[in-house]
Amino acid sequence: MPQVTILQRILPHYRVAFFDSLAQLLRRDGLGLRVLYGPEQPGRVPRSQILERDWALHVANRYWLGGRLVWQPWEGALSACELVIAEHANSLVLTHRLLARRLVRPRPRLALWGHGRNLQRRAWLADRYKTWMARRADWWFTYTSTGAEGLAAQGVARARITVVNNSIDTAAIADARARVGEAARAALRAALGLEGTNIGIFCGGMYAEKRLDFLVQACQLVRERVADFELIAIGDGPEQATLLRAAEQHAWIHYVGARFGAELAPYLSLARVFLMPGLVGLAVIDSFAAGVPMVTTDIPIHSPEIAYLVHGENGLMSDNEPRAYARLVCELLESEPLWRRLVAGCARAAQTYSLGAMAARYADGIAACLGQGTARTWRARARDAEPRP
Repeated sequence: MPQVTILQRILPHYRVAFFDSLAQLLRRDGLGLRVLYGPEQPGRVPRSQILERDWALHVANRYWLGGRLVWQPWEGALSACELVIAEHANSLVLTHRLLARRLVRPRPRLALWGHGRNLQRRAWLADRYKTWMARRADWWFTYTSTGAEGLAAQGVARARITVVNNSIDTAAIADARARVGEAARAALRAALGLEGTNIGIFCGGMYAEKRLDFLVQACQLVRERVADFELIAIGDGPEQATLLRAAEQHAWIHYVGARFGAELAPYLSLARVFLMPGLVGLAVIDSFAAGVPMVTTDIPIHSPEIAYLVHGENGLMSDNEPRAYARLVCELLESEPLWRRLVAGCARAAQTYSLGAMAARYADGIAACLGQGTARTWRARARDAEPRP
């Protein structure tokens, strides 16, 4: 069976269901999937999973120069592959070796997966090199249509770009939230010591780009106007001390640590607004799946998934200033018609940006790269990949 290998520096928990679905789709097309991944850099998030799947192979990453270079000892496992898909990152030494080898050998084909451009930190020389990398890949898997536009502007042919609409398992989140009964909600409210009904939630990695100081400042302003506002903070990371200190100082801030998957559902069932003033990535999918509208800020460091948030339709985006952000949060909490409109928009977006559709698009891109064509459309694949009730 021809083999497709995907190189992942780490395997976060939210990617496991995607690779399960992708492996199933590729198997139906007579292709095998192998995902090679390793541990995260010590002290960093997200954390990498260690799991047993027929598609998964865990190896030991080596981090050099404080993580600016990463060696992934996988080269010997790639010789029998028809296609290798690697992350588009300057720090990954193996990707550079594969690109160099691709210049003189026709196999395996090499595809890249990523944003298409550097969204957080800009450096002229590094960006020029990433553009060189992007043009030399046989195929591209980019997260959103915005990434495809950026790649096309760099000279990558649109015919070699697959837009996957990056997502997570929205069905699992929605189902878990729907199963949370009133008794469980009441028990959780009591355990947390919640007294109000206007509950905000932050859920994500706690690192500098999430702007937790901004979050705390804005929440204090919201509390001044909405007397029963309270915040549930979920996550961990190098900046978690900011939320721990805030929870110690304010009884209405509740820090609960990291929670994943179905564990999030009870907390999301209590929330009326999803607060994310810093970098927005896949958390916007959590917002859609749970039916909790997100409020973020207009900043340039968002991940490509920010394109899914449509202001006034399924979420809100404020100016980049704590008072403007707090004012918008208050307007949402105080307006039932606005809140209901955004909740309905979240439900529509959750159907559009599903994990099944993402896996189907990815499988179609692999087939196109290998020149096999596609016997079925990605919509048919999406129906196959979605879990059955």
